[in-house]
Amino acid sequence: MLTRCPRSALVGITVIAMATLFIGFIASAGLAENTPSKHMYVANYTGGVYRYPIETSGLPAPRPDLVLTSVLKSPDGLAVDSRGDLFATDSDNPSMVYEFPFGASGNASPSREFSIGTDIAYYLDVDRNGYIYVEDLNALAIDVFAPGVSGNAKPLFQIINWPTQRTIINDVTVDSQGRLFVSVRLLGIFVYDHPLQSWKQPSRVLHEQLPSGYLAGYGPTAIDDSTSSVYSSSFPQIKQPWGRGDFAKMNIDGRTEKTDPQIFTRDCYYGGLYSAAISGPYILTSCNGAPSDVFAYRKDAFGRQRAVAAIGGVQSPTVVRLGP
Repeated sequence: MLTRCPRSALVGITVIAMATLFIGFIASAGLAENTPSKHMYVANYTGGVYRYPIETSGLPAPRPDLVLTSVLKSPDGLAVDSRGDLFATDSDNPSMVYEFPFGASGNASPSREFSIGTDIAYYLDVDRNGYIYVEDLNALAIDVFAPGVSGNAKPLFQIINWPTQRTIINDVTVDSQGRLFVSVRLLGIFVYDHPLQSWKQPSRVLHEQLPSGYLAGYGPTAIDDSTSSVYSSSFPQIKQPWGRGDFAKMNIDGRTEKTDPQIFTRDCYYGGLYSAAISGPYILTSCNGAPSDVFAYRKDAFGRQRAVAAIGGVQSPTVVRLGP
């Protein structure tokens, strides 16, 4: 089995507490057609979670309106439920999952926490009914927990429909309809339309080989509910653990695997895109490489493009999420 890179160099968007934060506009931004989320939540691997208001343009504000530090010394998994409650995993206590109420800041204590035993909790997300989907890094599986679980928790069941040799899970995402998307390197995005009822087999697997030879549907994933589309980072057909700095847009329901033209995110020139989210007309991405930044691109401006906005000073990215 391939080993994941050190947790200090893992996927997503991180804002370093003492770093200078800026948003530089490279091109003018239009009004968002639909901006359902009010905040962007950013896990800072050196400690805490930062919350940024989403402006009417669909871009995040240049500065956070609150910072949650608490027990989160090195958070690297983050989810936000429909109420705005935060769920996080932390490499300092790798078997724990913490929940914080909406608006928690400073040194606020978790409102709930549970342990998955001796296993390592990593990526996670929460569906609209409060079920929690947690990557079990040891088993290379998704553990599903009931709403309200606490203490030493046992999952309701475990999802594992892929070979556990020579691969890793790159993302776990639940969309607004409750569909579960698990991005598995070199195998594709395993989609479960009704994960609580039909979890023994995926509803479909999304992937595409692009004309360039790169593989779409294998890396960090962003779901666009407004157009029923999946944006996924692509991979070269070599054994590397992260997606490269491009996105391909695919049909969410699998009726076709024809891929729209790629977004060539050339701002991330030495690393891969580690996390992604859709905000109005933009796809917000993180880059672990040089530079290690947060970038915003117009989600349908395909072809070679530069970022519309960039958040600099990011040193060691983890996860970005959108929520109330």
